[in-house]
Amino acid sequence: MPEQEVFPVKKALSFMIQLAVITLAACAAPVAIVALVAHSTALSHPEYVQKLSGVDLSGCTIVSVADTHGGFHGDGDLIVQFDCTEIADSVVEQMADWKTLPMTGPLQSFMYGGERYIGVAEKLGIPEVANGYYFFWDRHSESTDPTSDSELNDRSSWNFTVLLFDAENSQLYLFEFDT
Repeated sequence: MPEQEVFPVKKALSFMIQLAVITLAACAAPVAIVALVAHSTALSHPEYVQKLSGVDLSGCTIVSVADTHGGFHGDGDLIVQFDCTEIADSVVEQMADWKTLPMTGPLQSFMYGGERYIGVAEKLGIPEVANGYYFFWDRHSESTDPTSDSELNDRSSWNFTVLLFDAENSQLYLFEFDT
């Protein structure tokens, strides 16, 4: 008589894959799919920026990386600083969908302080940039417009990405915040 598996690994794995497919199929929102693609562990930080914003940073150098993600729910923040001195003009030319600084109200307040916030940028070592551009992507599952920060204060949690380009110093900052 053949020995029975105590825990049917193949069946459990098959069930988990089916559950993941069903869950993804139920999430018809394109934002969820974009967030899944953007967080692929196969993407390097420059590839992530290009996938998200269309800006190619392959000629930039990574200066620093700080990532506090890793908890059960993936809460934390990611900060990557790129030095784009060698290709600054090329980087700026690719920023068609980026906005000119200053940031809009809710995002400006969140990053640099305001009525409701103490300003996370200083706490995380991101300088206040006066001359440059930014790109915002709201990855929250309830976001109705991922390019707008207007809903940031309407929810009890945040999941968004900010790309900030300092035109004076040719530095680009990738900031990802997840609660």
